[in-house]
Amino acid sequence: MDEHQLYGGICEPCGDKHQSGLPDTLSSGQIGPNVLAFVVVQAGQFHLSISKIQQQLEQNIGLRFSRGAISVTQGRDRAMLTPAYHAIKQELLSDLPLNL
Repeated sequence: MDEHQLYGGICEPCGDKHQSGLPDTLSSGQIGPNVLAFVVVQAGQFHLSISKIQQQLEQNIGLRFSRGAISVTQGRDRAMLTPAYHAIKQELLSDLPLNL
């Protein structure tokens, strides 16, 4: 597992504030795309609670996250998947015959 530390500071001569940033390839949160996918499957397919997902992450992968971090992750994946869900729903509804 890699750790990335971001540094910032203020230039004494000019007073400009500077802040380093993460590479574009990294997630801005604690939980990256692979763990995000794991959480989505555990919650969606297996209907596990946040506590059970927390236990699975620690026992199977060796990662410790707070219940809050897992909850935030579930909100992120919901926000990411909602537009795709609505697009698929619209496509399916548009293919149905009008006289059901």
